[in-house]
Amino acid sequence: MQPLTKDTNMRLLLTWLINAAALMALPYLMHSVVVDNFTTALVAALVLGLVNTVIRPVLVVLTQYPAARWASGRSPRFVLSLGALLNGLAVFLLLPFTGIAVVVISIVLLTAGEILLAPVSSALAATLAPERLRGSYQSVLDCGYSAASMPAVALGLFLVGRGDFEWLLGAAPLVALAAAVCFSALPGKGTDVQPVVEAV
Repeated sequence: MQPLTKDTNMRLLLTWLINAAALMALPYLMHSVVVDNFTTALVAALVLGLVNTVIRPVLVVLTQYPAARWASGRSPRFVLSLGALLNGLAVFLLLPFTGIAVVVISIVLLTAGEILLAPVSSALAATLAPERLRGSYQSVLDCGYSAASMPAVALGLFLVGRGDFEWLLGAAPLVALAAAVCFSALPGKGTDVQPVVEAV
């Protein structure tokens, strides 16, 4: 870990101010969000920054291995469905937006969903692939995630620009449910799929 220098301090301060300014702009994008003043935005940006830099990595380190061990005894379709549903719930919780506590809970649920999704999807791709094509299967999986992310970001920016962002948050459980239905076509518990432990 590098010692804090003047450049590092300035970078942290600038990031904090940019995040606070973004929080001040949030009520214009989501009508259910209210930010009273810039001081409130600074405090909220500090709390969210601490959650993302401290709590989330600690949560991943403490739970990644036990979650992978737990998932190894379960059906891949169940674990992937649970991960998708956790992600959908995390996004949906932001719809009523009742404060920073909701955002913290949402971050924890998103992290839990990622912890379940990432290792199991990698292990499932490796298991379903012929041995000589495992790298190709993993590449297709990664390309699929990237391809799904691009339209999602474009749609999100379009809806934010129109002021209809709440609709996107409200649709998250339906998208998660559709993903869970798609995962039901995957091999069941009898398939020998062991999740690999990897960084999320």
